[in-house]
Amino acid sequence: MTESTPIAAADGSGGRRTALRAGIIAGGVLAALGLLYGVAAAVSSGEIPRGTEVLGVPIGGRSVEDGQARLAEALPGKLPAEMTVVAADKRLTKPVGDLGLGVDFAATAEKAKSGWASPLRLLGGLFGGGKDIEPVPTVDQEKLDDAVEAMNGEVRLGFVEGGLTFDTGVPVAVTPVAGRGLDDDQLGAELVRAFLAGDDEIEAQIVDVQPEIDQAAVDRAIAGIGGKAMSAPVTITVAKDSIELQPIDFGRFLSTEPDNGELKLVVDGPGLLDSLKGKTDELGKEPRDAKFRFSGDDDEEDGSGGDGEVEILPSRSGVSLNADLLGTRLAEVLGTDVPRTLDAGARTEQAEFTTEDAEALDIHEKISSFKTFYPYAAYRVTNIGRAAELINGTILMPDDIFSLNKIVGERTAANGFVKGFIIKNGQFAEDLGGGVSQSATTTYNAAFFAGLKDIEHNPHSLYISRYPAGREATVSFGEKDLRFQNDSGYAIYVQATHKVGSIAVSMWGTKVWGDIESISGPKRNITSPKSIESEVPDCDDQAPADGFDITVTRVFRKGGEEVKRESYDTHYDATDKITCVEPGNGTKSPTPQPSGSAAPTKTPKPSKSPTSGPSSTPAPPSPTPNPAVPPNPSGSVQGSGRD
Repeated sequence: MTESTPIAAADGSGGRRTALRAGIIAGGVLAALGLLYGVAAAVSSGEIPRGTEVLGVPIGGRSVEDGQARLAEALPGKLPAEMTVVAADKRLTKPVGDLGLGVDFAATAEKAKSGWASPLRLLGGLFGGGKDIEPVPTVDQEKLDDAVEAMNGEVRLGFVEGGLTFDTGVPVAVTPVAGRGLDDDQLGAELVRAFLAGDDEIEAQIVDVQPEIDQAAVDRAIAGIGGKAMSAPVTITVAKDSIELQPIDFGRFLSTEPDNGELKLVVDGPGLLDSLKGKTDELGKEPRDAKFRFSGDDDEEDGSGGDGEVEILPSRSGVSLNADLLGTRLAEVLGTDVPRTLDAGARTEQAEFTTEDAEALDIHEKISSFKTFYPYAAYRVTNIGRAAELINGTILMPDDIFSLNKIVGERTAANGFVKGFIIKNGQFAEDLGGGVSQSATTTYNAAFFAGLKDIEHNPHSLYISRYPAGREATVSFGEKDLRFQNDSGYAIYVQATHKVGSIAVSMWGTKVWGDIESISGPKRNITSPKSIESEVPDCDDQAPADGFDITVTRVFRKGGEEVKRESYDTHYDATDKITCVEPGNGTKSPTPQPSGSAAPTKTPKPSKSPTSGPSSTPAPPSPTPNPAVPPNPSGSVQGSGRD
């Protein structure tokens, strides 16, 4: 069979028909593309086009605001926390903060949206075609330059920049010498590029480096700025005092740096400022905030603390100088002829929290107080003490909400916390912040007896005998919090004091309720523990204890008359008996218990039904160990990974 070949009409009409059909098809395609573009534009209107990612973080289909929030949450984990420069035989590592590098999340999200303006990109987004957007950087150029210069100083060989020194009170030339080192500009640009790509290491080449300042410029500086700077003393006025400095006094704070091929004077302002503090009483007087001092019998073992009295320690203003401004002014004066006098720019600095601020709070009486005790363990002393330090001094204005997680912060080593024993998945383990729930329980009870509004509290999943059943709280950063609201109508000052073996929290302000009483119902729905043999690593034997339910009622009274009641139901799981065994059912040797099972340094009085009437505040539960509780209870963490 042979193929047929179209024969063009003699008058050329066949060619016109072919062209017409092609035009119709092309028009149809353009119309379809136009329709799709319209759909894509409509779908993406106000949103980042679908499929968009920034270093693997998907933000497509979100608004710019949502995209920014998502980037702020996820992008830091994709970017290096520190950068390493490999040069010759050295590895130079610096945190990205020291390099002045960061990401502008808002600008990156906006770039992701505006970067898809073309039809092809919009259509690609409609059909799922992704686009990887590079983050928009923030660069502190001064920090980056300083960091690059410091790294260069560690690898340079033979290089000396021309300059002057003034340590002896006369200018001394520093002869410039060529050498080998890093290209500062190239290295800075490469660090930015690598950071934005998510790379944490780059290689830098050692190159020939020529001094920016030659010998002729050094000679000109000796005869010019150097000679003039050291030509006479300088008088610095600080408030009411005048201080005369000889060239040898201020010369040690002078240096030079390149400036367009010439040298300019540089003054170490902070160093100069420190040297002045011993020469005048006007400096070194820091502003001091007003403080509250509370008196009362807070050493009572029942935690009542007595009625207490409040004293305000007045604030004090201070005198401060701007070190950089002082350095700039001295550099200017040293370039002039006599008289060489400058005003240091001393200014009065008011306290942030003044006596008037303290008086306006009207903190004048103790509202409630609660104390708990704990067996000694080094990690408890550290963690409970650190939590108390952060809680102490919290001021709650009317309607403010207290959040322990917000005030104490994440339990990290950088925040002052150490590892301690917690209960995780029903067994003891070590984690940062063990013991913080002792602080939470104490604070919760102080708020309970102050009559403050309970917003969130989370009882432990297992009962700990030294806490009052149904009236305690555990916390876990980012998961479980202790929150209550100051609904008293008056300002409240939260005082937290810690001694080895105990922590006390008091609320100071204006008493609204005459009396707050806690009534505990009977234990009910008793459940028995199970016996478990565990082969998990780092297992610790655990003694059994029953589980139960309990109801605690808070009774509010004024003038001896009951006003209202609030009830709180709490469920405690049974504490299973855990026996640690070696794999293959061979019982392992008894595991040493963590330090802290010893009794408190002083024996508290037996517990009594706590109240917060005019003459007393709630008493703590008895710290007497319960033999049914595990031999090494943290007293602060129950449930999965809680403090």
